[in-house]
Amino acid sequence: AELAKLLTRNQRAGLKHYEDFLEKIPRAEIAEVDELVRKEVAAIHPGVTVIICGSYRRRKASSGDVDILFCPDLDWDPNVSSQPPKHTD
Repeated sequence: AELAKLLTRNQRAGLKHYEDFLEKIPRAEIAEVDELVRKEVAAIHPGVTVIICGSYRRRKASSGDVDILFCPDLDWDPNVSSQPPKHTD
């Protein structure tokens, strides 16, 4: 308990989820994340392109995380935003 007080909130979270962080994310699951993120971003900001980068872009079978690059088109106005869609799941 005393040792936990010396750690930051982020350090405690890292220790709590250490085993989870060691697990790799399968390529198929990253493809699902890609599809979901593209759909959600298109609903909120249609002028933004979503690109999955990192290990996925290098065609690795798995990854430790999902790197996502968001690229607005030239006409995109960051001051104009619609309400995020309501999630039902």
